[in-house]
Amino acid sequence: MAGQLTDTMAKRNTVIGTPFWMAPEVIQEIGYDCLADIWSLGITALEMAEGKPPYGDIHPMRAIFMIPTKPPPSFREPDRWSPEFIDFVQKCLVKNPEQRATSTDLLQHDFIKRGPTVSILQKIIQEAKEIQQVQQSTNICFVCAFTFSIPDAHFHQYYFLSSPILVTI
Repeated sequence: MAGQLTDTMAKRNTVIGTPFWMAPEVIQEIGYDCLADIWSLGITALEMAEGKPPYGDIHPMRAIFMIPTKPPPSFREPDRWSPEFIDFVQKCLVKNPEQRATSTDLLQHDFIKRGPTVSILQKIIQEAKEIQQVQQSTNICFVCAFTFSIPDAHFHQYYFLSSPILVTI
């Protein structure tokens, strides 16, 4: 969800996007501000932890009705996560935007302050790039699978990824 707020327009009233990450006030079209993005941050954190957003296994139209009426989503297996992470997400997922944490509040939260430095992300990104390079070179090296002959023609079966290509020489 993205939008630009100006001094003359402190609240937005449009609804565009995937409902799973939408704050209740966005769905209810009662006007919203940047605190709706804090809700989306909490949903994204849950999604990253659990592999899918809350209500991700139901139809989006049904989710639109459930998000404003049901209690805020929470972890399915809270024992897997630190108390700081759970508290961080709970502060993001307060239904009333006037009581929801601000970005300034969240930057001071123990989950953020005690988190690892960006160097850990740099290491993960570098490892991902190395894996990608190995996969690309593996795909390039796996070219000719076999050759067979029929009188007056030779056929070579080539595989690029999973697509066989038959070439006559």
